Amino acid sequence: MPWHTPPLSADGRPLRPPPYDEAVTRSGQRYQPSHQPVHTNKESAPSPPGDSPTSKRRLVDGAPQQQQYRELVRLVSLQRERLRAQQEELTHCDSELSACCERNRSLCRLTHCDSELSYWEARLGAEQAAGQATREEAWERNRRRDRQPARNCRLGSASTRVAGRSWSACRAVPTEA
Repeated sequence: MPWHTPPLSADGRPLRPPPYDEAVTRSGQRYQPSHQPVHTNKESAPSPPGDSPTSKRRLVDGAPQQQQYRELVRLVSLQRERLRAQQEELTHCDSELSACCERNRSLCRLTHCDSELSYWEARLGAEQAAGQATREEAWERNRRRDRQPARNCRLGSASTRVAGRSWSACRAVPTEA
């Protein structure tokens, strides 16, 4: 694929990046113009081609491109292995985190159930206490009523028959008929 030389600025640099092809990008080489720009100003002329840092990076220690390609393939393989190991570690951490989250959810449910149980126990205790108080109040009322004589009757003489049972009018104690 032939290179098209992009327009150059006054100092010889391209105005826009060149159209890199995949091979140049993969090998890590930078764009090198095929010819040196012509400068009219002698003072701003670049140093000789061998002195530029870009030309020194063109080949690593003069190694052939095939060796560079092998080195790049080796580096890519190492990166893939490293990424695979990181992915496995992340998967392991994710499973640990999921288990921890599930334990937290279970603890939250248990805490909620415990608070619900406490609420209902307190409510039941209050109702039982109220029921006990009500029973005690009724018992106390009945006890007071039993001690008072009934109106319009003589003590122990009058009795009333209700639902097959005989009741003394002065005492709230049933007597069997």
